This record gives sequence, C-alpha cells and structure tokens, in this order.
Amino acid sequence: MGSFSPVHFIILILVVLGMGVPIWRILKRLGFNPFWALVCFVPFGGLIGLWVLAYARWPNLPNAADQFS
Repeated sequence: MGSFSPVHFIILILVVLGMGVPIWRILKRLGFNPFWALVCFVPFGGLIGLWVLAYARWPNLPNAADQFS
C-alpha cells in the first residue's frame, strides 16, 4: 500500500466533478433535489437512485389527467 499523493487527490476531484456535476444538472432539470447526486458516490447508490427515479413521479411533467381534459 502506497501513500495518497497530490496526484491522487487531483484525480479524485476530477472524477467527483466529472460524475457529480452532470448528474446534479440533470436532477435539477427534472425537478428533483440536486443533492440526490451525492447518492451516486455510494456503492450501488447509482443503481438504487436510478430505480427510484424510474418509478418516481416527475415534478416537471404535467399530470396525465391534465393533458386529456
């Protein structure tokens, strides 16, 4: 086991920004709380988050009843 060098820290920051910022923006556009993006950094959290997102009611979409009346 080696030590944690500054290069590792820079790579970690780039990975966090590369994953977190797009997910943050997507959730914000969908009308969900963007802090849900933090779930993607938990092991298997991304899969669970996608499952919740797939079955959740989307706040930015109109109700189906409103469209047909």
